Amino acid sequence: MSGIAEPISLFYTSSYYLALLLGPAMLIIGSVLILRRSREKVGAILAAGGCLILTVTVAHESILELYVGPLQARPPYLVFIVMIIVTVLADAAAWRLYRHAFSAREQIT
Repeated sequence: MSGIAEPISLFYTSSYYLALLLGPAMLIIGSVLILRRSREKVGAILAAGGCLILTVTVAHESILELYVGPLQARPPYLVFIVMIIVTVLADAAAWRLYRHAFSAREQIT
């Protein structure tokens, strides 16, 4: 198979897939920290960072897939619209969590 395709190292493929899991992992860990109320600020920052990674990934994939080459079928625009709407809603929720985590701590102390 190496005569047909370029050989790719195990380190490259594993680091690529670990980078893809970074955003969802940050969202999950941040949400758990916020729900446990142990480290709300750290959780809000992790959730916001995860949403930022999600937004960049969805924007990158959407821009790449919306390009239609010659003799290609049109992409499913409804799927991209739904992905963008969900991403924007997740960003808005992360922003509200971030504001709530930092304003609640300052009002209590």
